[in-house]
Amino acid sequence: MKKRLFGIDLIRVVAMFMIMNYHLLLNGSWMTVQPTNGINLLLGRGIVEFMVISVNLFALVSGYVGLHSHHRIRRFIELWFQVIFFSWVILLYFWLCRKQQLTADNILHNLFPTYFKAYWYWNGYVILFILMPIINKGLLALDKKMYQKLVVTLFVLTSLLTINPQNDMFNLAMGYSGLWLIILYIYGAYFKRFGVPHVFTKKLNLIFLIIINWGILLGISYYLHGHKLYLDGNGLAMSEFQYDFSLVVTLSVFVFLLLLQVGAKNKAIVTVVTFLGKHSFSAYLLQTNPLVFTFLITNNYLFLQKQTPLVMILDLIMIAGFWYFGAIFLDVFRLLLFRLFNLRGKNA
Repeated sequence: MKKRLFGIDLIRVVAMFMIMNYHLLLNGSWMTVQPTNGINLLLGRGIVEFMVISVNLFALVSGYVGLHSHHRIRRFIELWFQVIFFSWVILLYFWLCRKQQLTADNILHNLFPTYFKAYWYWNGYVILFILMPIINKGLLALDKKMYQKLVVTLFVLTSLLTINPQNDMFNLAMGYSGLWLIILYIYGAYFKRFGVPHVFTKKLNLIFLIIINWGILLGISYYLHGHKLYLDGNGLAMSEFQYDFSLVVTLSVFVFLLLLQVGAKNKAIVTVVTFLGKHSFSAYLLQTNPLVFTFLITNNYLFLQKQTPLVMILDLIMIAGFWYFGAIFLDVFRLLLFRLFNLRGKNA
C-alpha cells in the first residue's frame, strides 16, 4: 500500500472544511444580503478572503500526488461511482422529502451529473485525468530552470494579466474550469519534483507571508466594494471568488507549503487525519450538489448576520462541521455498500 503523507491529508481536510465555510458565508448568509452588523461584515469578508483558497489547495494536492502516481483507470471509475452515488442519493432525498422542488431540469442534472456539469470541479478533473500521463511526461522532462520559467510564465499570463475578471483572455472562467486545474496541477507537481524552496522551509516566514498576503486581499476587497469596481451581479468583489486572482494564488501556495511541512507523531492524530483525508471529497459532493446548493445552502443561513461576532463564528464552525462530518458519514456508508457489490478497490 502506498504510504500516505500526513501533510497532504491535512491539506485535504483543511481545504474541504474551508469550502464548507466559504459556501455558508458567500452564498448562505452575509454576502447575499447586506448585513446589519458592521463587525460581522468585517469578519465575514476576512474569512471569505481566506477561505477562497480552498479549491486551489485541493488542486495543488492533485499535482503533488499525481506526478509520480500510476495512471489507474480503476481509481478514476471509483471516483465516478462516488459522484454518481452522492448525486443519486441526494435526488432520492428530494424525491421523498422535497418533491415540490424538483423539476425535469434538476432531475436530469442529478441523474447524469457529469454530462450536465453538476459538479464543475469533477468535470475539470476528468479532463485533467485524461491528460495526466502526457502532462507528467512533459514535466519530468524539464530541468529545474525550465520548469521555473514555465511556472512564472503561467502565473504572469493566467493570474497577473487576467486580473480583470471581465477580460478572461484564456477562458479560465475565473478558475472554475479544467484548464485552471491543469495549471494548479503543474504548480503542485513542481514542489513534488524539486521540494519546498529553502526560503519557505521556515514556518515563521510562511506565517508572516500568509498574514501579509491575507491582509492585502482584505484591503483590496474593501477598496473594490468602496469604489464599486469589478463587482458581479451579487455585489461580490473579484478577490472574493476569483480562484486565479494573483493574490489568491500566492496565498494558496503559501498555505499549501505551510501545511505540507506539518508532521505528527501521535498515532491517533495521524489515523484521524488520514481517515478524514480519504473521505474529504465527499463533503464537496454533498454541499455543492445543485439541489443542495440551491435549496439547502443559498440564503438559508441569513441568521448569522444578526448574531454577535463570537456566536457567528462558533455557529459557522458548528454548521460547517455538520456538513463536513455528515458527508463523511454518508461516504462511509457508500464504501460499505460498494464493498457489498464489489465496486470498490483500495483507497487512493
